[in-house]
Amino acid sequence: MKKAMAVATLVLLVAAPSLTSCAASSVAPPQGQTRVTLTPVAGGGDQISAAKMAESARIIRERLARSGVSGAEVTSPDVSTIVVVLPGSPDQATLDLVSARARIGFRPVLAVAVPDAATPSSATATPDAAPASQSTDLPTATPTSASDPAYLTPGVMAVFDSTDCTNPANRRGGADDPMRPLVACDPAGTAKYVLGPVELEGKDIAQASSNLRKGTNDVTTNQWVVNLQFSSDGAKKFASITTRMVSASSPFNRFAMVLDGRVVSAPSVQSPILAGQAEISGGDMTRASAANLASKLSLGELPLMLTVQSEQSVTSTTASR
Repeated sequence: MKKAMAVATLVLLVAAPSLTSCAASSVAPPQGQTRVTLTPVAGGGDQISAAKMAESARIIRERLARSGVSGAEVTSPDVSTIVVVLPGSPDQATLDLVSARARIGFRPVLAVAVPDAATPSSATATPDAAPASQSTDLPTATPTSASDPAYLTPGVMAVFDSTDCTNPANRRGGADDPMRPLVACDPAGTAKYVLGPVELEGKDIAQASSNLRKGTNDVTTNQWVVNLQFSSDGAKKFASITTRMVSASSPFNRFAMVLDGRVVSAPSVQSPILAGQAEISGGDMTRASAANLASKLSLGELPLMLTVQSEQSVTSTTASR
């Protein structure tokens, strides 16, 4: 399960209006721009390097191109900065497209609960620091699989008990070490989970595409989903995982698709899935957001976690000075 389940973004295509006139004095107003400066987030095992910054810039450039955002410029002037210049005034969803890491992981569900508000001291997240979502203590007994209850250590359960998923600040993802259990919320804050280590990663996905879901008798519904096709190796892993889970009791018969530290979906396994395919769905997924998510997963995750350091609106006149 892992390149945790979540968050689809809506891309708005911003184009300059076309103005045609025979009068020599008719001139289209200057096109505005938005300059977004991104910086890498240290920690989490990531080693910041010029090569990883350049690769991040390449993926962002390709994301924008595939999403139909024309006229964007993406550069990495140094090892600590990526500058993205977008035409017009992009919405928040487009900014998320630029900065989202798109790290996906498939993790077994170890515990699930309906969130209750925690005490302020344990639930508060600051704008500059993601809430604690992983414990550093290790199982006393060697786990036999990623679904082993041995991962429910006192430290993990303390994080679970103190995480308030009704607080939006705690639903923006956090630490996501694939080798450790993860406490995560769903995007709506209606469920919180303890998840085992990652068993499938983004690199195990061969293809991602957006489609309308097929319902009973192969009838097309109006619900947009993202369909995943695993690689040969990924399909074997997924078959082994679902075969293990099919006979397990709840919640150990469920796996969670986690995107950037948030649970997108956590279905139960009804039968072994041997064809190497999976589906990501969500009640608020649209045609644009499904296509956007599929594009990000197809291109792979950013090698570094990035944060928006600044966002500046400029006119073409200002930019030329």
